Amino acid sequence: MKNEPFRLEHYTTIPKEHEEVLYHGISEEAFQAKRLSPIRPFSIFIKDCKGQVLGGASGTLFYGSL
Repeated sequence: MKNEPFRLEHYTTIPKEHEEVLYHGISEEAFQAKRLSPIRPFSIFIKDCKGQVLGGASGTLFYGSL
């Protein structure tokens, strides 16, 4: 097997530490190039009085857009 300078990995769920590297790198480039605000993931949950999750939404804020 050859020594490759990189390898491709496929994930069905992105590990949190990998996601942080991507968000940080993309956000830093966008800020340096155009002073755009950082990419930020978000989650909103609706819970009952016992704390059980009834519903919600999650997504990502990209430069002022959802």
